[in-house]
Amino acid sequence: MLNLKRFLKYRIGVLFTCLCLASFLPSSTSEASAMRVATKSYFGILVSVSTIGYDMTYAVITEEADGSKSHRHINRQDFVYIAQGKWKMKPNVPQTNLFEQYGIAWGYDDRNRLHCPILDTVWKIRYRELPHKRGAFGWANDTYMPSPAQQIYLYENFGVYNINNDFFEGENMWKLLQSLQSDEWKAMYRSL
Repeated sequence: MLNLKRFLKYRIGVLFTCLCLASFLPSSTSEASAMRVATKSYFGILVSVSTIGYDMTYAVITEEADGSKSHRHINRQDFVYIAQGKWKMKPNVPQTNLFEQYGIAWGYDDRNRLHCPILDTVWKIRYRELPHKRGAFGWANDTYMPSPAQQIYLYENFGVYNINNDFFEGENMWKLLQSLQSDEWKAMYRSL
């Protein structure tokens, strides 16, 4: 009898807790789905400093209806496979080859994996010389940062105010990757 009383108290406590938590849920399914609707998803790339030199952070950025953004980090290979259309995932649900759409060179590496060689050069917009790797030179005019003129250019043309924290996002990211393929653009960037 004592065990039955304990069991009933426990069940009543669980039921009460569930009812309390349920009161915080939206009152209608349309309200709940409106809370989850994202206005858009797109790719982003961030070039940041780390203890081993530099890191490239790839992300799927989701912008909500209220303007807030969330970043889900993905690795480089996932970025390439999703952007190339091999994997169906936001922001490339129709599985379009975005590299072809934006005129970005791509192919296969020596292990027959999809590869986008221009991604190997993105770090050069940030560094004059790659940290921890002597002899690897970039296009930035200051040692670990673009010069002030280069930073202004990155903000005005790609929406990156602070290269330490801001992603090259969406169309601006694709525009950057297109620019990195041009020798004229590289010469212009170095001259800033």
